[in-house]
Amino acid sequence: MCGIVCLFDTKQKTETTAAMVKHSNDSSMAVVLIDMTAHFLSSSMKIVAQAPFERAKIILQTQESNPNIPEDKQYNGSLDALIRVGKEEGLVAPFRGCLASVIRQIPANYITSTLNQIFRDFVRRNAWYNPKSDYWKWFAVTVISGGMSLSIGQLCVAPIDYSRT
Repeated sequence: MCGIVCLFDTKQKTETTAAMVKHSNDSSMAVVLIDMTAHFLSSSMKIVAQAPFERAKIILQTQESNPNIPEDKQYNGSLDALIRVGKEEGLVAPFRGCLASVIRQIPANYITSTLNQIFRDFVRRNAWYNPKSDYWKWFAVTVISGGMSLSIGQLCVAPIDYSRT
């Protein structure tokens, strides 16, 4: 956590750098849990902010097959769907289904963060490159480990996605 807080300290740059290095090398369970919680909170805020637009998209995609929406009252576009849903069903209506998306984020973030750290630590232990001098190798390892962890995380979370729709 000190790595995040110390970024804003402009007076003591040497202490800030030392604290950030200490944070990045510290692999205690508390630091891992703080990082995963920060990932979860940031993605949850993104999902809540995105929820009205997601709901409008789903309404627009399913309005033709929905018998509750007659042809003369169908939505004309995203903005029309957002405004009419808010007026007709209340201000909370655009956020329906948001909880399932937020719950889905818990295992997705924990799996992805953990696997990404495992893959990167594996490569660091085997010392295939020097991260300070071989930038492109470091970049490739970062991209590959991120892609592998996201892929495995999505495979684990896909059943929750199907239950949501």
